[in-house]
Amino acid sequence: MRHRIDGVKLRVALLLIVLALIGYQYVRSRQPGLPPRHARYIPPQGVPEEINTHGKVLGNPAREIRDAKRLYFLIQIYRSRHNGEYPCSQNPDFISDLIEHATDYGIGVGTTGLKRASIIRDFISSFKNPDFKYADDPGLRHLSPNTGMIPFFIFNKRPNGEPVGGPKQPGTQDVLAYNNLYVHQNVRYYKGDLTTSHPVGFYIVLWADGKVTKAPYNKVLFYPEGFGNYKNAFPGQAGVPSDAITYDSYQKTVMHRSPKARVP
Repeated sequence: MRHRIDGVKLRVALLLIVLALIGYQYVRSRQPGLPPRHARYIPPQGVPEEINTHGKVLGNPAREIRDAKRLYFLIQIYRSRHNGEYPCSQNPDFISDLIEHATDYGIGVGTTGLKRASIIRDFISSFKNPDFKYADDPGLRHLSPNTGMIPFFIFNKRPNGEPVGGPKQPGTQDVLAYNNLYVHQNVRYYKGDLTTSHPVGFYIVLWADGKVTKAPYNKVLFYPEGFGNYKNAFPGQAGVPSDAITYDSYQKTVMHRSPKARVP
């Protein structure tokens, strides 16, 4: 019994050490920082958002595609440890499991203590992408150097609430994760409540069969989740609600923007 207690204490201590080293957090969607659109200083031509890519997709998307494949490998190990269950971003069990049982994930094998904690920290930090500086999300642009993260939204439920991995409609497939690092709205603000967007880019989408695809921004669907909020869904994804709307409809009716597409 004494050895069991000591083992638990060691795992907890290791978890606390790693968390202290990396300051881990999941990506959470944030609205861009809006300028005061009623302010007198806004000129007739409007004010652009902090990030404006001028119709280009900046950075190296191939790196994020590689990391999506790495994430798929981690998800499969998590499932093997949890009776086939899928992890999700909203539940910290995934990262906790990776830290506490790192060697099951092939991380820090043959090491202990601070050495293993350092290896785990470096592994999670390897998911940080230099292209964060181009992100629409200010939380990514201004991320602390000491913060580690896996920059994907990870799902164990479908948009309609059904569990990922369950029976599904023919011709559909589950989405395990995605990120929006390479989607840029290029918003411009005008006096009053007027905005326009010049969108460009694509989502990196990880599917249940391990494939990683680029979903063009204007092919993505949006479905209501209550209280005026909407979430993303993708064509061919299992469990997309029937009231999902297209990108253009979302921009016009929800965001009140006039989408002006630019092809990179």
